[in-house]
Amino acid sequence: MPNYDEIEKYLNGIPRKSFVLIDRVDYLLSKNSSSKFLSFVHHLREMAYLKGITIIISADSELFSNFEMKLVEKETSNISLIEKEKLPDTMLEILKFVYKKNIIGIKPTLSDIGKDINITRPTIGKRINHLVTSNYLTVSVKGRNKVVELTNKGKELFS
Repeated sequence: MPNYDEIEKYLNGIPRKSFVLIDRVDYLLSKNSSSKFLSFVHHLREMAYLKGITIIISADSELFSNFEMKLVEKETSNISLIEKEKLPDTMLEILKFVYKKNIIGIKPTLSDIGKDINITRPTIGKRINHLVTSNYLTVSVKGRNKVVELTNKGKELFS
C-alpha cells in the first residue's frame, strides 16, 4: 500500500524553487479511497505553495471519473510556457560583440563597442542602459573608461 507520509517527508527535505515530478498518481488513487487521494492532492498544493516548489503530477485521466478529474483539476493548475524577452537585432549585436570579447578575457569599453558597430556614443549609452536595466550587462568604471561585461543572463543567450 503506498504511503503518503513517505512522499510528504521526501518533499519536506527538498530545497525551495525545486521541481518534483510525481508520476502515475492514478496508481495512488487505485490503492486508496478517492477522498483520501483528493486530500493528498490538496495537501501537495499547500506544500508546494508554502515551500516554494513546483510539483508536477502525471496521471492517466481515463482512470479517473469525471467528478474526480474535476476535483483534481481544481486543486492543480496548468503549466504555461514562459516567453523569453525578444531583443531587437541592434541590442543583440552589442551583446554578441561583448560576448566575443568576454570569452577571450577582454572587457570592452563603450568606445570599443561604438567603433566596432559604428554607432554614436549617445546611442551606445541608451542601448547599454537598456541592456543593464534588463540585466544582460554590467558596466563598471575603469580609470576614465566604462567597461562592459555580460551577466549570467546575458551569457545564457549564447549557451
